[in-house]
Amino acid sequence: MIISEFYTKIGQYTGYSSTNADEKAKMLTAINDVLRDFYNEYNLRSSLYDVTFTTTSGTYYYYLDAMANKIVNMREVSSQNNFDCYSREEFEKLYPYPQVNAIATHSLNDGGTGYAADDTFTIDDGTVSAKGTVLTVSSGVVLTYSLSYAGIGYAATTGETTTATSGSGTGLKINILTVSTDNGQPTMYVPLRKCWVAAQPTSASVINIKSSSAADTSKVVVKGWASGSFVVEEVTLSGETTTGANTANSYTEVLSISKAATTGTITATSNSAGVTVVSLLPWQTEKEYIKVRIHPIPNDTYSIIYTFYPKVYDLQYDNELIPLPDKFVGVFEDSVIELLFLQQGSNLADKWTKLVTTGKKELQEMDYQSEEETPDFNFEELMR
Repeated sequence: MIISEFYTKIGQYTGYSSTNADEKAKMLTAINDVLRDFYNEYNLRSSLYDVTFTTTSGTYYYYLDAMANKIVNMREVSSQNNFDCYSREEFEKLYPYPQVNAIATHSLNDGGTGYAADDTFTIDDGTVSAKGTVLTVSSGVVLTYSLSYAGIGYAATTGETTTATSGSGTGLKINILTVSTDNGQPTMYVPLRKCWVAAQPTSASVINIKSSSAADTSKVVVKGWASGSFVVEEVTLSGETTTGANTANSYTEVLSISKAATTGTITATSNSAGVTVVSLLPWQTEKEYIKVRIHPIPNDTYSIIYTFYPKVYDLQYDNELIPLPDKFVGVFEDSVIELLFLQQGSNLADKWTKLVTTGKKELQEMDYQSEEETPDFNFEELMR
């Protein structure tokens, strides 16, 4: 059933008419409110979506479309191994220091001078510094030490320098013999946060924003991190489709890109068009994603598929289809009418409440009641 047909049926009971702009708006709002409730309340198996993304070796952060309302499962295509879902807190308890080129084996190169037992130090040149403690010394020269944290971003090398974090010793050098990474075929995913971009710059970069229509000269808002500071700026579309317009700042991380309705599709890229940060259709003011971490860190290209019950987006047009199976249409219609009568303060609301209660009971007996699939990437507050 399309919305225009639904307006006619609703109007027969409520007295509303789609020719009256205010009454039409009230009917459309009620339709969208009830539709969201149905998608949250019932397992609409016929609406299940499958989306596939491909991993890149060494990359463990991915941005998944946030249209998922309840995740049914995520799995690797070739092996069909299902992923486990962990919260950020659970993952950090299991893997407090996920290894990415961490120091695996090491040895003393130079004991330096002026050290004492229990002095602490960090090892230089890592992305995240390894941490160590002096165990024994002889006349201030380090004899033995231990590492409490293996760091991130190291390479095998001889005589890596260190920096004292307590004590007054200098000159301690460590041989990094091998490094290791927690890599392999991923088996778990960790939802991290909601965001409004599909990818991040690979290095600090201006964001180029371009429209597919030369008619677009409106402003686009960009938020993110540049040179260690949070910044917000407006970029005015250039009114042409070739060059586009650049941000004033070079971003290391983009948090969101948003706009008003446009004539053309807006595409934001970074790193000389090497990365598509987000693409927005003319009617989209923004697009939501969920940033997830997968683990172990992929050591190859894997196809990952996730299956979910989708969120339903607000309907707008008279000829749009109401996305419900036939068995739900009657109860849905009664629920919309009930809501409108409640808003009117009509005595007829009680009659329709009874009809809705009976209809929903029948749906529950058909086992359409929603089960405990993971809602909205484990973020309860994002349930619509």
